[in-house]
Amino acid sequence: MQKIWFLIFGRIRIDGGVLLLLFFLGVCFRASGQSSCDDEVLLKAKSDYNVGMFGESIQGLRACTDVQGFSLGQLKEAYHLLVLNYIALDNSEASQYYMEQLLRLEPDFVPGLSDPQALWMLAEQIKYGLSEDYSITIAGNEDKRKRLPYTVHIVDAKTIQRRGYNTFAEVLKDLPGFSFSSDFGSQHVNAYHRGNNNTDFNNFLLLIDGIEQNSVWSGGIRMYGQYPLSNVAKIEVIYGSSYSLFGQQAQQGVINIVTKALGEGEKVSVSSQVAYGHNQTYLADVSVVRRTKDFEGSLVFRYYGSGLNSLSSFEEFNYSPTVYSSYNYLNKLSLTGIEAREFAAQNTDIINNVNLRVLKDGNLVVRVEPTQIGIQNARNRDQQAFDTLINGKPIGYSNHVGNYYIGGRFKVVNLELGYNIWLTEVGNVNDGTRFSLGGKNNLGLWRPLQSNYYVHYHKDYSGKLTLHNISTFSISKIRRESAYTQFVSYANGKLGLRDLATNVLSGWESVYYYELSREFHNNTHFDFKLFNQLDVILGLNIRSGLVKGDFHKGTTPSASVQGSGSGQQNLQYVNYQNYSPYMHMSLALGSVTNLILNTRYDHTRLQDRKGFDDRLNYQAGLVFSPDPFRLKFTFGTLYQPPSMKQLFSTDFARDSSNVSLNPEEGHIFDLNVVYRPSTASRFSVSAYYLKQDNLINEVHENRRILYKNIGTLKAIGVEFMGKFQYKNYTLSANASYVDSKVDFFDGSGEFETGNIPAYSFYLGLNALYFEKLNVNARLNWVGERKAGTLTSVKANTETAFDVVSNLDVTFGYSDLLPGLTLQLKGMNVLDQQFSDPGSLSADGILRSNEIPQPKFMLFGKILYDF
Repeated sequence: MQKIWFLIFGRIRIDGGVLLLLFFLGVCFRASGQSSCDDEVLLKAKSDYNVGMFGESIQGLRACTDVQGFSLGQLKEAYHLLVLNYIALDNSEASQYYMEQLLRLEPDFVPGLSDPQALWMLAEQIKYGLSEDYSITIAGNEDKRKRLPYTVHIVDAKTIQRRGYNTFAEVLKDLPGFSFSSDFGSQHVNAYHRGNNNTDFNNFLLLIDGIEQNSVWSGGIRMYGQYPLSNVAKIEVIYGSSYSLFGQQAQQGVINIVTKALGEGEKVSVSSQVAYGHNQTYLADVSVVRRTKDFEGSLVFRYYGSGLNSLSSFEEFNYSPTVYSSYNYLNKLSLTGIEAREFAAQNTDIINNVNLRVLKDGNLVVRVEPTQIGIQNARNRDQQAFDTLINGKPIGYSNHVGNYYIGGRFKVVNLELGYNIWLTEVGNVNDGTRFSLGGKNNLGLWRPLQSNYYVHYHKDYSGKLTLHNISTFSISKIRRESAYTQFVSYANGKLGLRDLATNVLSGWESVYYYELSREFHNNTHFDFKLFNQLDVILGLNIRSGLVKGDFHKGTTPSASVQGSGSGQQNLQYVNYQNYSPYMHMSLALGSVTNLILNTRYDHTRLQDRKGFDDRLNYQAGLVFSPDPFRLKFTFGTLYQPPSMKQLFSTDFARDSSNVSLNPEEGHIFDLNVVYRPSTASRFSVSAYYLKQDNLINEVHENRRILYKNIGTLKAIGVEFMGKFQYKNYTLSANASYVDSKVDFFDGSGEFETGNIPAYSFYLGLNALYFEKLNVNARLNWVGERKAGTLTSVKANTETAFDVVSNLDVTFGYSDLLPGLTLQLKGMNVLDQQFSDPGSLSADGILRSNEIPQPKFMLFGKILYDF
C-alpha cells in the first residue's frame, strides 16, 4: 500500500528562496545559544492554550520569539499559536500583527480545520492586502518576492466556496472588465474583455500551476464547466498585455489557477463537492493531496453534466415546420444586378422554367426571382424535410453537455511530473438556428479533447541563481464522432434557384469532423538575483508543432480520418516552429519604487508560408508603493499571431479560409492605483487605453463567412474594484466603463464594437452568522449591448440587447459534521428573461443572433474537506 501512495501521490513543494532563508535563520538561531527554545516550549504553550491559560501560553512563546530563539519551522508554529491566543483574548491588534508575521514566513498558509472562523477571516483579510507582493506567476515560476506593474485580481478558495461557484466561467463573470456570451454550443462560452469581442478567447493565456492550457489548434480557452474547483487555492487574473513576458495568447492578460498544497505538518488532504440542480445539472469533483517523507502528490477528478437551457420554446429554435409557412422565399432566393445577369448567362437551359422568371429592362437582365409556383415548391420541400428521422429520432431541439477532467502530479525534491486531461461531449445546435442545424439527438454534437503532460525542474543555487525548465507536450483533438447535422434548404440559402428549377429536395446532411494537433513546448529561464536591488530573468521559449490545417471531413465517423480538408491542398498538417528569447528585469529604486522592463523576440515559421515577420515586443513598467498606496504604470506592445483555426479552418458556416491573415498588433497603456487603508479594506482603480491593428473577426463577405483582418480596434476604459470587511460582513464591488470602436479597413468608417456593454457593475455581500451560517448575495448589472449595421457586428439583425440585472444568492451551513458544508444556491433569482449575443457572424439564419439565457435556477451542493 505504501508503494501505491508513493507512486500516485509523491510530491513535495520546496521554494528555494524560502528554504535558504529558513536554513540561514535557523543556523543563526541555534548559534545564538537559545537551547531552551525547542519543541517542549511549543508543546507546553499548546497545552496552556487548550486549557484556557492564554496568558501563560503567550508568555512562554514570546520568551523565545522575542529573542529569536526558535528555528524557522518552530517560529511558524509559534506565530500560529500566538494568533490563536490573542484571538481568544479578543486582542485584534496583536492577533493581526502575528498573523502578518506568519504570512511573511509562509505566504500560502492555510488554517487548519480545527482553527476558529475568526482566524480564517483574519488570514483572508491580510492575504488579500498582501496578495500583490506575495503571489504572482512569472514565466512558469510562482515568485512571491517581486512587485510587478500589472493590474491583478485574485479570487481565493474561501471566496469560491462561499459564493457557490459551479464553473470556472462563473468566477470570471464577477470580475471587472469581463463580459460573457453563453451560446452553449461547440464554443459554449464566449468571453469578452476590455472592449475586445474576440469570441475565440485566444488573447488570454490560461495556466494551471504555470502550465499552459490553451488549445494548440485554436489558441483559445474553452469553458465547458470541465475545470475542477475543489482543488483550487486561488485564481490569479493579470490584466493587460503580458505577451513580452508570457508569450503566445497573453495579449490581453493571463489567468493562473493555483491548486491546493498541504500545509506544514499535514500528510493527506481531501476536498470534494457534489451538486445537483435545474436543467438536470450535476457535478462531482474530488481532489486528494498526499505527502510522504520524500514526496508529495495530488490527484483530481471532475465530472460535470447539464441539460443547459432548453430553447425549444423560442422562435429561433422552434423546429416546427410551420415556421416556413410565413417565410419570405421571394427575398431569400431572388438575385439582382450582376448576380442576376451572371445567373441568367450561365443557366440558359432553365430560364423558361415554371419555378423562376427573369425580369429585364430592355435587353438587360435586372432580376431573377422565383415564381409563385416556385415559392410554393421551395416552401413544401423545406417543410417535408422535417418528416424524417436522423439517428433514429425526429428532428428537434436537443442539447446537453457532459465532460470529464482528470489531473495529477508528483514531485520529489526539484523535479515535478504532471498531467491534466479533459474531454467533452456537447451539443452544437446553438451554433446555428432551426434554419441551419439539428440537435444533439440528431448527431449535432462536438467532442473536443485536451491533454497536457509536463516535466518541471526547479533548482535554486545559493539564493542567487534559480533555474526553471518546463517541458510540455500538448494535444488538442476533435474526436471522430463530432458532427454537424446541417439543414440543406431553400430558406437558409444552401439551395438556390437552379436547385429549385431542377427539383432538388431539401434535406439533412450529417458531416463528421476530425482534428488532431500536437505541440512540444519548452520554457527555460534563469532567475539572477545580482544584488538586492536587481533581479533579472533570462529565458528561452521553444515551440514545435504538427497542427491540423483544416478539419478532416466525411459522411461517416471512419471516413473522417481519410477525408480531405475543404479545398486546402497540401495543408492537411502544418509544421511550425517558434523560438522566443525573453528578458524580465526588476530594479528597485529605493524602498518603495520598482522599475520593470520586459522584452521578447519572436521568430516563427510555418510550412508552405515564409512565416510571420520576426517581432521584438517589449513592456516597461513602474511600481511606486508608499503605504497605504500602490501606483502601477505600464506601457507595452500587443502582438497576437492568427491561430491555425483562423488561417485554415472552414468548419460549419465558415465557408472560406484566409491564409493571408496578418497578426494583430498594437500597444496598450495601463494605470492602476491601489489604496489599502487597513487589512479590512482595499480599493483599486485602473485606467487603460489600447490600440489594436489588424483586428481578426469572423465576418460575412459575398454570402460567405470567413476570418478577416477587419480594422483597428481602439478602446479606452476605467475599472473600479473595492472590498471592505466589518466583523462578519464583507462588502465587495466593482464597476467597468469602456468606449470601444473599430475603424474598418474598407473605408466604411468607425463603428462601435458590437456585443460589448459600455457599463457594467457588480455588488456582493457576504455575511457570516453563528460562525457556521454563511449568506452570500451577488448582483451583476450589465448595460445595453449594441449590435447590427451601426456596429462592428453588421450582420446581426438585432440592434441592441437589453440591460441585465442578474442576482445570485448562496446559503451555506458549515461544520454540520467536521469538514461538511451544505449549500443552497439560487441563480438569476429575479427570474429575468434575457438574451446574450451570438457569434460575431450572427445573422439569424446560419448563426443565431441571440441566445436566450436560463431563468431562475436552484442548486443544492455538498462540500466535504478533511
